[in-house]
Amino acid sequence: MAGRNWKQISGRVIASEIARVLGGSGSGSSTTQWKYVVEYRVDGGEPQRVELKQVWGLLGKKMINPPTGHDVPLLLDTTSGKVRFDVDHPAINFKAIYKADKAKRDAEFRKKLNG
Repeated sequence: MAGRNWKQISGRVIASEIARVLGGSGSGSSTTQWKYVVEYRVDGGEPQRVELKQVWGLLGKKMINPPTGHDVPLLLDTTSGKVRFDVDHPAINFKAIYKADKAKRDAEFRKKLNG
């Protein structure tokens, strides 16, 4: 985020659809990348809409696929007006959600093990 004036804001997913499908064609596995219409407001102003794509990194997806109607954390560049998903936020960060879910499942398993 260096060199930009990012401000955390919140938005809501209005619609989503498949942007592209990666892999497949004989490999037996494919991955889907989604795109979204996200509505947000800046400082209580009029609602604005933007198209954003699900963010991927070198080792796979960085964020979950938020459903329509879901509130999502965003970053707004106050200089340029550019908006993007805040993929480091635990509400949509794939690794953070996976770790929290795994910890919960592990705790439930231990509870059943110990009676």
